[in-house]
Amino acid sequence: MIGKTEASNKHPGKESRSGLPLSVILIFQAIIMLFGIALLWMALPFHANAPKIGYVETNRMLASFGESRKNRAEIDSLNKDWQAKAKTLKDSLDGFMNVMGQTFNKASVQRQQEMRAEIEKRNQDLAQYIKASQKRVLEREKTLLEPTLKKINAFLQEFAERKKFDLIFGSTNNANILAGGHRLDLTDQVIRELNGKYP
Repeated sequence: MIGKTEASNKHPGKESRSGLPLSVILIFQAIIMLFGIALLWMALPFHANAPKIGYVETNRMLASFGESRKNRAEIDSLNKDWQAKAKTLKDSLDGFMNVMGQTFNKASVQRQQEMRAEIEKRNQDLAQYIKASQKRVLEREKTLLEPTLKKINAFLQEFAERKKFDLIFGSTNNANILAGGHRLDLTDQVIRELNGKYP
């Protein structure tokens, strides 16, 4: 009897299997439950008001837009044309240099000076032609690109309003998208609708 009395006085409350008083465990469970409810309460407004976000792979959109492809074809043709003419000038220069290499030491001083002047002139002509051609192509590319970008930007603004997007990001080869990629990717849809509006 004495042993039992001492035991009951030592642990007056009920114990769980873990050895902790049951009242402590119940309080702990209540705290966890309240914490969970608080988290849920805080999360609900966030999800209810979360912004609708998507992204578009800019390079793929431009490469797939019909008007952009036409622009690219024109620019490629201009580049191909001036590069072919530059190659003709370069081949002529190389041919003259080969002849000069074979005859320079045997030529008179005056003829050597003339050959040097001719080489210098041809080099300058080639460099100036390349520079001027590249400038013309860049100017033409800018002329073609500006109205195309205006169409795309106007379409994306209308698309975002119609689909109720708060933000649409532009991504280059998916470089800025770290997670959630396919779920947020609007590229294919934008390409289809963009080409449908501007066939």
